[in-house]
Amino acid sequence: MVTKMEDQMAKKLNAEEEMIVDYFKELNIKRTIALLLVALARRGELSSREIENITGLRQPEVSSTMRYLRKKDWVSTRDKKDNEGKGRPYHLYKLKPTLREIVDIQEKRILKQNQKDLDCIKKLKLIV
Repeated sequence: MVTKMEDQMAKKLNAEEEMIVDYFKELNIKRTIALLLVALARRGELSSREIENITGLRQPEVSSTMRYLRKKDWVSTRDKKDNEGKGRPYHLYKLKPTLREIVDIQEKRILKQNQKDLDCIKKLKLIV
């Protein structure tokens, strides 16, 4: 029989998922964003509470990061009610693009920035 503590531990990010988060951080993506991206990509549709349990983030961090991800149009939201429509509804979040598509987006962003930097260096070399 699985205890509540064992059940929660099973929901935490595994070593591979933590490694993905670390790689995103190396690309200058905030840890909170990386955690949410990995959790949603690997676990599917999740509630805020589930995201908190999986990532170890607090509710305000989850909310502010979700706001950022919704602005980028990377997350969809739907409301769900428990107990036959009784009680307050809660949001379920789902990642829209795949994690691979997000990596591709980041690659394009970095290549574009690197090209701008190289162009600036070329101009500086002409002047100095």
